[in-house]
Amino acid sequence: MDEKLGSSMQFESSFSLLSGHDIFMLGLAFSCLVMITDDIFVDFLALFGGIKPRKMIPEEFTRMHSLEEKKIIIFMANWHEEQMLERMVTGNINGIIYANYEILIGVYPNDLPTLNAARRLEKKFKNVTVFVNTLDGPTSKGQLINLMADYV
Repeated sequence: MDEKLGSSMQFESSFSLLSGHDIFMLGLAFSCLVMITDDIFVDFLALFGGIKPRKMIPEEFTRMHSLEEKKIIIFMANWHEEQMLERMVTGNINGIIYANYEILIGVYPNDLPTLNAARRLEKKFKNVTVFVNTLDGPTSKGQLINLMADYV
């Protein structure tokens, strides 16, 4: 009997030793578990309910392409991405089946290799515009994208 009482007291004293950080981490883990529950539910529905993506019939595809295109702006914030920028933009332009879009490439004034690559793309493609950040980089991509969005 004393052995059970001792282990019970040990558990209680261990639990009382949880710090604020430990309680925060437990709460965070529980919150994550709750937030992914809806994703898991959808996955189970798809897995066991036989839900599959719907295929478009040719008439739907034709009707979709006959609609008026709305203007789309693609934001690209870049820092030291001169190695891949030209390939990425060229690949997108060659692969996008849409006419009414503009690519806005955000760069930093102190990243000359990326700025030069972006300027080459701007000269090559009519729907590419280079936006030079007002701040030297790096900042956050969010800062640069927000600045570009204000510009538009």
